Amino acid sequence: MVNDRHKNDFWHQIPGLKFRGKRSYQVTVALVFGLIGFGVNFLDIEFVKTGDFKISILLGVFFPLLIALAWGWRYGLLCALAGGCQTMWWLWYGDGWGILYSVPVFTLWIVWHGWWADRRSGSSPWYMTAFAVEIPFRIMSELGFMMLFPWLVSLNPPPWDPLLVQDHVSPAWLYTVGIKHTVTAYLFLMVAYVIFSLGPVRRFFGLSSRRAQADTMVIYITAMLFGLVLWILDILTDYFFSPIEGQTFWGLAVHGASPKELFFRSFYVTAALLVGVVMDRVNRSRVKLQERLDHQNRALAAIRNVNQLIVGEKNPNRLLNEACRLLVETRSFYNAWIALTVDGRPKRPFYHAGFNGGFTPMAEFLLAGDIPACAKAVHASGNIQVKENPSEYCKGCPLSALYAGRAGLCVGLNHADRNFGWLSLSCPIEFGQISEEHDLIKEVAGDIAFALWAIENENHRKTVESQYAAVLAASVDAVMAFDLNGRITVFNPSAERMFGCTAEDALGSSITRFCPEDRLAEQQRKVRYVHRTGELTGYESERLTADGRRIWVELSMSLSRNDLGRPQGINAILRDISERKKMEKQVQQAQKMEAIGSLAGGIAHDFNNILFPIIGFSQMLMEDFYKESSEYKNVREILTAARRASELVNQILSFSRQSEDKSIPVRFQTIIREVLKLCRSTIPSNIKIHQEINSQCGYIMADPTKLHQVAMNLMTNAYHAIAPAHGEISLKLCEKKFGQEDIPAFSLKPGRYVMLTVSDTGKGIGPDIKNRIFDPYFTTKEKGKGTGLGLSVVHGIIHAYAGEIKVYSEVGQGTTFNVYLPLMETSVEIPTEKKMKINPMGNEHILLVDDEQPIVQMEKTILERLGYHITSHTGSIEALEVFKAKADTFDLVITDMTMPNMTGDQLAKELLAVKPDIPIIILTGFSERISKATIETMGVKGLLMKPVVISDMALEIRRVLDESQSVA
Repeated sequence: MVNDRHKNDFWHQIPGLKFRGKRSYQVTVALVFGLIGFGVNFLDIEFVKTGDFKISILLGVFFPLLIALAWGWRYGLLCALAGGCQTMWWLWYGDGWGILYSVPVFTLWIVWHGWWADRRSGSSPWYMTAFAVEIPFRIMSELGFMMLFPWLVSLNPPPWDPLLVQDHVSPAWLYTVGIKHTVTAYLFLMVAYVIFSLGPVRRFFGLSSRRAQADTMVIYITAMLFGLVLWILDILTDYFFSPIEGQTFWGLAVHGASPKELFFRSFYVTAALLVGVVMDRVNRSRVKLQERLDHQNRALAAIRNVNQLIVGEKNPNRLLNEACRLLVETRSFYNAWIALTVDGRPKRPFYHAGFNGGFTPMAEFLLAGDIPACAKAVHASGNIQVKENPSEYCKGCPLSALYAGRAGLCVGLNHADRNFGWLSLSCPIEFGQISEEHDLIKEVAGDIAFALWAIENENHRKTVESQYAAVLAASVDAVMAFDLNGRITVFNPSAERMFGCTAEDALGSSITRFCPEDRLAEQQRKVRYVHRTGELTGYESERLTADGRRIWVELSMSLSRNDLGRPQGINAILRDISERKKMEKQVQQAQKMEAIGSLAGGIAHDFNNILFPIIGFSQMLMEDFYKESSEYKNVREILTAARRASELVNQILSFSRQSEDKSIPVRFQTIIREVLKLCRSTIPSNIKIHQEINSQCGYIMADPTKLHQVAMNLMTNAYHAIAPAHGEISLKLCEKKFGQEDIPAFSLKPGRYVMLTVSDTGKGIGPDIKNRIFDPYFTTKEKGKGTGLGLSVVHGIIHAYAGEIKVYSEVGQGTTFNVYLPLMETSVEIPTEKKMKINPMGNEHILLVDDEQPIVQMEKTILERLGYHITSHTGSIEALEVFKAKADTFDLVITDMTMPNMTGDQLAKELLAVKPDIPIIILTGFSERISKATIETMGVKGLLMKPVVISDMALEIRRVLDESQSVA
C-alpha cells in the first residue's frame, strides 16, 4: 500500500531516512503514536447504542496501523504495546472476558499489515495491496468473533447488561459488530492511504516521494474541502428551511444533529475522499505512463547517440567509454559499465560512467577473476538478466549498495556467433521488467558488439592488405573487383596482361566492356547468383580483350561486404584457359573419331558380307550377257551401286583409321590434277574452277587413294556450297615452311609442309555450326544429297598423316579450307607395278568355309567357273573334321574370319596343325584381330577384304597356289 522499500528492522539499521539517529526517531514516534491512540480510545466514540446493547469505535487503533504501514510490523507492534494493546482495561469494561479475543485480534491485525508492508514494492501486484490482504484476515477474524465472542462475553457480563448470558447475545448485535469491524478497517485503510499520499506525511515518516506528489496534495485537499462544503450546505439547508426554535447554527452542525443527519454528512466527506482516491489513482497512472514515455525517449536518444558514435569512431577504447557516457548523460540510466572478455575471463580496461568514483570495488572484483552472477547468467542463458533492488538480492556484488532501490540489467555483447563481453545498466525499478526496455537495451548491446566486430575486421583487413598486396600484384591469375553499379575498382597486373589494357584505363569503366555481347545475359545471371548465394566457383565463360579477341577464362566470384556487413561489390579471379579449351576440343574430336571408329568397325563386317554376294553375282551375270543387251546394262548398274556402297564402307574405315594404309612417297600435285579432271566433267560450267598448282612441290608419305579422297571431298564440298548458283572454286597448292614462332597458331611441328587451299564463293558457314562441320554424319545438305562423312574422312586422313586442316568462313562471303601435310626430307622414286593377268584359272581342290550360305554358294559358283574343284561347308567345326579325314586331297583352304564356334584364325591354326604346308586364304569384312602382319606370323598365305571382285579373288588364289607349289 505504501509502495516503498525503505522499511527498517527494529534491531538492525537498514538504509531509509537521510539523517543520523534514525532508529531512535522511529522508536520515539512509535511510542508517541501508541500513547495518542491510548488517549483517543478514552473518548468512547459510540457507533450504535440501544436499550439492549451499544457499539463503540476504537479510533486509537488507527495510530499503530499508520506506524505498521510506514515502518513494518515490528514498529507497529511496539506502537500497539505502547497503547496498552489499545486500552485493555477499557475493553474489559466494555466487553468483559471478550478481551481475550479482541486484544489478540487487534494486535495481530497490526502485525499482519506491517508484515505485508515489509514485502511490498513499487512493482508489487494488486493482490499484495493492503486492501487485498485485508480480505482473508477479515474473514478469519469475523468467523472467530461469531463463534467465540458470545461465550467470552457471557463469562463477565458488561455493565450495560448484567444478566447477559451466551444464549441471550443478540445475533443482530453480532452482525452489526462484524459489519462495524469491516467498515472501520477499510475506512482506516482508506484514510491511511490518503494520508500517505501527502508529501509532508511521507517526509515525516522518511518515505520516498510518490509520482505526482504535488498533484496528489491538491487532489486530496480539494476533495476534503468539497466534502466540508457539502456538510455546510446540508447544515445551512436545515438552518434556513427547517429551523428548530432555539437551535443555533453550531448546534445544528454538531450537538443538535440527528444520527441520520450525521450519517449523511459523514457520507458526503467520505464520498468526496473516495472521488479523490480515484482521481489520484488516475492521475498517478497518467504520470506513470508519461514517465515511462519520457524514459523510453531518453533511452532512444541514448541509442541514437551511440549509433552515431559507432559510425564515426574506430578506436574501441574511446567507443566504449563514450557509449557508457552517452547512456548515462541522457538520464535514461543511472549508470552503465562494460567489461570485455577473452576466453570467458574479464580483461582490462573496464569502461563505466555514472559511478562518481564508486566503480573501483567492481574493477578489483573483476581483476581477481570473479564474474558477477548476472553476467554468468547472461553467458549461460543468452538472455537479458534483470535484478530488482540488487541491494537485497545480490549481496555478493560490489555494486549492490549503489543499486539500492533500482533495477539492475545485464546483457551480452554478441554478434556473428561471438561474445565480446557484457553491458550492465541500472534504471528506475519500475522500468526494469518492461519488455520494450529490454528490447532497447539488447539493441544498443548488439550495436556495440557489431561495432567491435567491424573494428576488428577492419584492422584485420588492413593487415591482410598490407601483407598480401605484393602477392596480389604477382598473381598469375587476373584479379578484378567491381562495385554494385558494375564499375571496375580493382585491376591487377595479370588482368592488364590478360585483357591488353592498363589499370588506369580499366578502373572506373563498366565490367561489360570485357564481356562479349552474346554473353551479357549469362553474366547478369551469374552476378545475381553471387548476390543471392555469396559466391560462385569454377565458372567457365568467354571474355573480350581490348583488341577484340575472344578468350576462354575460368572465373571464381565472391560477394564483397562493407564494415556494416552490407554488399558493396563483387571480387573476381580469372584464369586464361584458352589453351586448355583448345586441347579439350582436340581430345573431344579424337574421342568422337574413336567412337565413330568403333561404330565403323562394327558395321563394316556385316555390310561387306551383304555386298560380297551382290558384287559376285553381278559380275557373273555380266559374263553371261552380251554387252549390248539391256540385261547387261541393268546388271552393270547393280554392280556400280554395290561398288559405291563398298567405297562408302572404305570411307568409314578410313575415317576410323581401321582400313589398311598403303603409304608410299607421292606427289600431291599429280593427284590434284587427276581430281580436277574428274571434277571438271561433273561440276556445271556456270561454276568456274581456278587452279594454281606448284609443280615443284616435294613428296608426301601417304596413301594415294586417301589423298585422292581428301581433294575430291573438298572439291565436292565447295561445289555443293555454290550450287545451283554461279560462282568460283579456287584450288591452290604450294609449299610452306613453319618456324618455331609460327607453331602457337597450329598443332604442327616446325618444318616444310605442302599446303592445299580450296576456296569457294558460296554462302559460307555460320559460327553456330562451324565447330561441328568435322563431326561424323553432320551435314547441312538436303536429305539424300550427303552422307555427312566427307569432311570427317578428310579430318581423319589429315591428322593420321600428322597434318592439320583449318577452315575460314563468313556467312555470305564463302569458305576457305587450308590443308597442311608434312613433306618428306629426301626425294625418292615411286616404283611401278607390273600388270598381271586377269582372272587366272586352275583345277586344284579347294575347301571353302563361310557361315553365310549365300556367300558360300556365290564363292563356289565363281571358283567352279574358274575351273577349281570345290568342297564347301558353312560350319567351321564340320569343315575341320572333313579336313582331318581327307587332308591330302585339299590343295587350298579359303575361310571366312568371323564365324560362330571357331573363328577363321582359330580354324587356320587347327588346319596347320594337321597339315603344316596347306596354303590358307582368309576373307574378312572387317576384323581388328587380323591384318597382313598377323597372318604372316600364323602361317596364313593370303588375306582378302570383302567385298572381293572376281579378278582380285582369282589373282590371289593363283598367287598363293603358285607360291606353295614352287616351295614344294
